[in-house]
Amino acid sequence: MRNAGSISVGVSLASTIPPSQLVDAYRLIEERGFHELWVHEDYFYHGAFSAAAMALQATRSIPVGIGIVSAMVRHPAVTAMEIATLAGAHPGRLRVGIGHGVPEWMQQLGLKPKSPLQSLREVLTSVRRLLGGEMLTQTGLFTFDHVQLAHPAADVPLYAGVIGPKSLALSAQIADGTVITVMSSPKYIAHARQITTDAAALVTHPRPHELPTLTLCFVDADRQSARRAARKMVAQMLAMAGPDILTHLYGIDDQLRDMIVRGGAQIVEAEMPEEWIDWFAAAGEPEECLERVRALTRAGATSVILTLTEPAKVGSSITLLADHVLRRL
Repeated sequence: MRNAGSISVGVSLASTIPPSQLVDAYRLIEERGFHELWVHEDYFYHGAFSAAAMALQATRSIPVGIGIVSAMVRHPAVTAMEIATLAGAHPGRLRVGIGHGVPEWMQQLGLKPKSPLQSLREVLTSVRRLLGGEMLTQTGLFTFDHVQLAHPAADVPLYAGVIGPKSLALSAQIADGTVITVMSSPKYIAHARQITTDAAALVTHPRPHELPTLTLCFVDADRQSARRAARKMVAQMLAMAGPDILTHLYGIDDQLRDMIVRGGAQIVEAEMPEEWIDWFAAAGEPEECLERVRALTRAGATSVILTLTEPAKVGSSITLLADHVLRRL
């Protein structure tokens, strides 16, 4: 992260970007001066540890974050082993987010736990202990029988990737930070910051709690082109997720639910008010993306990760953002 008072801005490439484009884009992100680089694991697109390895190898010093992997998809010992391997090869550059996973994807895999909250607690705690060099013998959601990493890496920051109030409170108590989901708004950031601050105050020895914040980014000198692309993506994501805490804060749950019932993403795209784009994305000319970064930071984000989704515009978007956003922060 950046020094106090400065704004840390990173870039992530959504899983809509083909793997063949990733390495060149990772290099460009670092060359153009961005402060962080984040990779994703959206099932069934990119593998996060593979993408992180590519990013770390392709770059020299930029921190690389994983935001996020599901707590359920790998045994915690395997997750810890993957983290330790990357951290051992690239000391000080890796940070990892672990979350519940998108319910639809977890259902596809038959991995829906009875208690997502308890599962996340067990996994995060187990991974941290293994990275710290401990030997684990325990049973629970996962079984450990004298499991110990040969090459531990105790200094890797571990984040939770969650959105609900109970999960946010848990994250504040056991994680180094919370990876804030790509559809978050300044209003949600302020909400999450309050919950994590209150929860951290209950811990005997609280650690500083970071809120790296992903945000969909559509930037173009042609404002309308950027806004059209943003409208389509925001509509798709709202239709997939449905009403949740992110939409509830704006009082649009009933309106969104009605749109979804009448025609899913197509109706949401056609009928949603223009202000919804501004709530859930950075979209338009570089000046509008700059204001989005500032608004999220004012709300409590410790870094803002601009998430690019359009394969044909990766290079031009990185260049525009570097020239007209980074230079003005």
